[in-house]
Amino acid sequence: MNRDIGLTGLIASGDLQELLDAYAAGVNMSAYALDLDGLLTRISAPTEFISSYLRATEEGRSLSDRCDLRAGEAAARAGRPYLYTSPAGLSCFAVPVKINGVHSATLIGGQTLTEEPDISEAIRAANELGVDPDEYLSALKQIPTVTKEQVNSAAALLLRLADILGDICDAKLSSRQIEESIEEKNAELKADYQQVQEQSGELIDGIKTLSVEFEKISKRAEVADKTVSMTDSILNYLQNVATQMTLLGFNASIEAKHAGDAGAGFNVIAQEVRRLAEQTSNRIRSVEEVLNSVKMSIKNIEQDLVGISERVKENTNTVRELDICITSAAEKIDR
Repeated sequence: MNRDIGLTGLIASGDLQELLDAYAAGVNMSAYALDLDGLLTRISAPTEFISSYLRATEEGRSLSDRCDLRAGEAAARAGRPYLYTSPAGLSCFAVPVKINGVHSATLIGGQTLTEEPDISEAIRAANELGVDPDEYLSALKQIPTVTKEQVNSAAALLLRLADILGDICDAKLSSRQIEESIEEKNAELKADYQQVQEQSGELIDGIKTLSVEFEKISKRAEVADKTVSMTDSILNYLQNVATQMTLLGFNASIEAKHAGDAGAGFNVIAQEVRRLAEQTSNRIRSVEEVLNSVKMSIKNIEQDLVGISERVKENTNTVRELDICITSAAEKIDR
């Protein structure tokens, strides 16, 4: 039997001993508790007959324990005190102690006489126990004789005590199970908290890394915007060159007309210069439109990155606040 959840596992042995001592003194009879593994207490108010003869030998103790256990089982089945005669011819009674409805221990009371001892039966018992019959009979006669009504009353009182002990054990066992359940839930909560804390830490690290990357991208976008802006001066220069070429072509055409036939070839070149200048100007405008579109896209990216960076910071703060709340909850659980 697992005594951790038995009678002495739920009620201190010293307290149980004091209860049985008080009971024995009150009814003027012996009392003790036992389970399948043997005695749980000392014998309260033992007579010299019990100490010196009945339980003085291993054989006597074994014989008495077997008889007591059978009586306890009979009492548990009946649900009331079981009156029986011990191997030494003494009047005894057994009552069951039930914990969670299970017969866990037995209280034994009595060890007394309700009539004059049978001499022949006493001599037979002494021989069976291997003790001197005359000394055995002398010690037996010193046991006080009580009425059967006294035995019945003492048995009823011991049953009441056993019921109270069972109720106390049930309450303590229930309390122990609740405590174990709470401890188990606390352990689960702590494990969940640690997991959440680890994940929130990883999330914070990820958000920080993401924020750093956004800042890098934002800086690159700024560099790209500045680089694109630098092309404005180049385009202006090329536009000026195209304008100058156009003016040069017009001037060359005018001079060619003044020269007449001699300037005909020069006029062809002048027209080609104007055409080339016009094409260059058109290409410059196309490039300028593309670059303006690129600059607008870069500015939009910068604005988006600023917004995302702000949201990342907000999420980081939210996660930190959540981590603080979780830590506070875990500390409350520990308390």
